[in-house]
Amino acid sequence: MIKAKDTLKMLGVILLTFGASIVSCLFLNYYLDLNSIEIPQSLELQIIYEGQLSMSKITVACAGGVLGLIAVIVLLFSIKRYVDENQANMGILKAMGYSERTLSISFLKFGYPVFVGTFSGYALGMIIAPMFYASMNEYDEITAKLTPKLWLPIIMIVGVSIVFSVLSYYYARLKLRKSPLDMIKGTQNRKIKRHAGLLKRKDLPFLKELKRSMRISHPVLSLFVGISSWGFSAMFQMAFTMMSISMSDIAPLISSSVGIMMGFVTLIIAADFVLSTNRKYISLMKAYGYSEKECAKSLLDGYRPIAWIGFAIGGPYQYYFLKSMVSLFAGAYDVEVKYHFQGFIITLILFVLCYEGVMMYYGRKISKVSLKETMLM
Repeated sequence: MIKAKDTLKMLGVILLTFGASIVSCLFLNYYLDLNSIEIPQSLELQIIYEGQLSMSKITVACAGGVLGLIAVIVLLFSIKRYVDENQANMGILKAMGYSERTLSISFLKFGYPVFVGTFSGYALGMIIAPMFYASMNEYDEITAKLTPKLWLPIIMIVGVSIVFSVLSYYYARLKLRKSPLDMIKGTQNRKIKRHAGLLKRKDLPFLKELKRSMRISHPVLSLFVGISSWGFSAMFQMAFTMMSISMSDIAPLISSSVGIMMGFVTLIIAADFVLSTNRKYISLMKAYGYSEKECAKSLLDGYRPIAWIGFAIGGPYQYYFLKSMVSLFAGAYDVEVKYHFQGFIITLILFVLCYEGVMMYYGRKISKVSLKETMLM
């Protein structure tokens, strides 16, 4: 039922689980290997040892965990989009006697892109693990050696894929709890027709009200945009701060890569979701004489304040996060964490280019929405 072209829409899930798997592979393996060694009775070495263990746990939770959470949100968005786009066909199948359970079983295949992402991420993580270990092993007395662990990839690849598949199944069943008639008719049409009444009311500042209603009607999507902007800002600025305190070269690379995953990739997914779920509405606005520019502003501009709030929070977050991380090594290292203003400017420029570039691209895609789509309402 779910064809290959639908799986290709899950590219965001693949990339996010790929990034989460790399981070988790490196730091979980390092934590387990470091935890298995014995160190001499030295206060300085003990501080470094405990600090590296804590840093590994925090990194897995903050980087790998956040990426995994965003991947779950993207997965649910993709399932919702698929159900919305195909609910008429599914309604016909339900009318023919197919149960919700039978229809939901096909959604287990949404675990495939998760398997691809976790497998490729773990494989790349193991390839670069020797370089990562070399950068972390600064003292001969605290030298962790990479050892094979069969159970870890099984949990991270097979286990996570199964969890995502089961989650997809139950979420699909929840979305399919409608009567066949409502699914065939399409409940979204009622929303479109209500908006058609608003379009005729010239006494209201319609476009401003529409921006507000878009944020209210998609609260999770608004949170998603804020988190992606926060992640982009925090992780990119963190890479510059790490370099300023002479951390290993691989740490800033991982941080900036996570920033790309959380920012650019998820922003594209969010914008595509807004466009795909409002195509009929865009067509209706065009039929009432609104320009393509006005349509783009009403649908996309409402998320701009949320994106900037997320970006603004990212800078202070990464500063205090790294300061707390460095404090774990207090007494062993004399390192002062300073806010990297040059990194802030570079990150700001990259954010503006990426965000406005994505908005411009999807603004142009709005021009391709045909007026004929109003005939399907």
